[in-house]
Amino acid sequence: MFLAKIARSWLAAIPWLVVTYVAYGALKYHSYLRQFEATQEREPLNSVVTRLGSPTRIYGLYDVPGQAGRVMSICGDDCVLRLEYDLPFTLGIETLAVDFDHQHKVIHKGRMTSA
Repeated sequence: MFLAKIARSWLAAIPWLVVTYVAYGALKYHSYLRQFEATQEREPLNSVVTRLGSPTRIYGLYDVPGQAGRVMSICGDDCVLRLEYDLPFTLGIETLAVDFDHQHKVIHKGRMTSA
């Protein structure tokens, strides 16, 4: 009898936990979008990281195989660093990207989706 009451209490709490989790995710999602929109060109790297937090992925310059001394960037000729942020509840399908130049200033930002 006592265990049945505990089980009913837990079952009653599950919908509230799910609603709270989804509400938190929605707030976090929209918060990321607002903070991303506030990011401006020529803004320094440290202010972007302070605003958006730790990125999901970081891409920098890489060596070109078979071509000694040649380096390339994933994000274009002027870009030396890209920070990517996966949005919550999108399972990595929707990503925010911020590109930086050699002075660690924002040169481009974009929202990417993958199918």
